[in-house]
Amino acid sequence: AAIDVLRAAAVHLDQAPTEPAEVLARRCRAYIEQSAELVIQHVGRAVGAGPYCKDAHFARLITDLPVFLRQSHAEQDLAALGQLAGKQSQAVRPWSL
Repeated sequence: AAIDVLRAAAVHLDQAPTEPAEVLARRCRAYIEQSAELVIQHVGRAVGAGPYCKDAHFARLITDLPVFLRQSHAEQDLAALGQLAGKQSQAVRPWSL
C-alpha cells in the first residue's frame, strides 16, 4: 500500500508540476512513516530476539531505521498537516453545522 501512495503522488506531481505540493508531501511522509513503524513492529514479533542478538547487520539496520524515521517530527508534522488540510477545506467550503 505504501508504494501505491508514492506512485499516486508521483503521478499527481507529473500531471501538475507547478501546483503546491506541501500537503501531498506531508501526507506521503506520514503514511510512509506509519508503514515503516508497522514493519519494524511486525518484523520484531515475527523473528523474535535471535536476529537482534546474533546478526550484527540486521541489528544495525533495525536500530538505524528509527533514526531515519525521526527526521520526521511525528506529531508536529501531523499537526502541520492538519493545519494545512483545514486551510484547504476552508478554501473549498467553510464548515458549518
